[in-house]
Amino acid sequence: MSDNYITICTVKEVENPKELSEKILKWLQSNEIIESELSYCILSMSNKGYKPGNKHIDVIGSNENILRLKVCGVEIKTEREVFNEGAFTAMTKLECPNCITDRFEGITPQDFFTDNCTEEQLNRFDTVFPEFDKWTNGQIMKMHL
Repeated sequence: MSDNYITICTVKEVENPKELSEKILKWLQSNEIIESELSYCILSMSNKGYKPGNKHIDVIGSNENILRLKVCGVEIKTEREVFNEGAFTAMTKLECPNCITDRFEGITPQDFFTDNCTEEQLNRFDTVFPEFDKWTNGQIMKMHL
């Protein structure tokens, strides 16, 4: 057994994410890529998703019978979120879009997981995560890391 997912997100922040998501949702539904009705088809106890539609094979390019799966659907998120905030993958690159400086330059995954980071390098992590929280909660509009 395995699991797969695809996260599609924009490179830059969208000004009206709910409006854009509605346009994308309508397009996916009008082309029968996903169903119109929400159902419990995603890994969430509180949210519903959209099951694959009649023409989902046109998009995924495979005739695998994914409709037999209980968990198989599209979830649309429009709120700010930091994906994989260092959960299982060491954050070893964080590049500022303005000055192109890599905040974690010189830190490798091996260094991170074998405790070979210096105290100064570890302090870089302590300063980043509170900024992620502020951005997610709308306290700051753009992060400058």
